[in-house]
Amino acid sequence: MTMSTSGALPRYSEKYSDGRYEYRHVVVSKDLIRTIPSNRCMDEHEWRALGIRQGLHWEHYMIHKPEPHVLLFRRPLLSQYTQPIIADSTMKMTDQHAPPVLGLKVPLRQLSVNISSTF
Repeated sequence: MTMSTSGALPRYSEKYSDGRYEYRHVVVSKDLIRTIPSNRCMDEHEWRALGIRQGLHWEHYMIHKPEPHVLLFRRPLLSQYTQPIIADSTMKMTDQHAPPVLGLKVPLRQLSVNISSTF
């Protein structure tokens, strides 16, 4: 898939939520319908290739068959990524809603690396 050559930019809805997820829909050019899968949701690299630009954690979660050029996105509410919990008695922090990353015990946003101290 490649970015639209029709020149029409995606249109983004206002964000709305249900207490668990934040939602938005994105309207892309109807010229792109043939490049949008009709039987599955797109991965992030696929929808970004259509020219859609959004922050982290958004997922294409549903297909709106009557209007396939309207893409439905959601992400967990931000508070679910910023409320760390104590994982065990060693006081390591973990984020219960973030995807696991090779047994990582610290939310990704709290990581900091001092490269000079590792050499």
